[in-house]
Amino acid sequence: MRQNGSTERISAEDREILALKAHFIPTQQSFIMMEIVLLLTHIGFAYWFWRGRAPVPVSLAMLDIDHFKQINDTYGHAAGDAVLVQMAELFKQLDGESVIVARWGGEEFLMLCNKNETGKSICEGLRAKVEKTPVVYDGQMIRWTVTIGLAEEADSVLSLLRLADQKLYEGKKAGRNRVID
Repeated sequence: MRQNGSTERISAEDREILALKAHFIPTQQSFIMMEIVLLLTHIGFAYWFWRGRAPVPVSLAMLDIDHFKQINDTYGHAAGDAVLVQMAELFKQLDGESVIVARWGGEEFLMLCNKNETGKSICEGLRAKVEKTPVVYDGQMIRWTVTIGLAEEADSVLSLLRLADQKLYEGKKAGRNRVID
């Protein structure tokens, strides 16, 4: 590859990541969420973070769709998929805000925010958009919310993850549909 007139070789690690992406992208297409927006997996997220590509300093948010199992049980798994699709659409709207999003688990996501942006305001804005954006599925309006735990001060990535998870749990205990930092 050429960049600024010089030749740059792709490292073995980068070739491995490209090969993994080529292998997994067709598999990801079976997931509606991945068809809508290419969110990084937690492996890609960790690789990106550890390679020093994360904006520094950062804040880390852990987001969970409230009562997601109840949505699936009440309206069906296709309705749950529609909620995930809407979540992906809302994440896409964060494009200009120095945010990297990764799907962490079924209905859990991580957001890495450049600390030059206010992580709290980004998270609160996203939470408010979710609350105001019902999903219409099979003629039924599904109202849904998210709870977000935000960690802005920690001495390591693992500490950020633990703190964000703890804050998420606090938000769930406090009644959901909130950002806790």
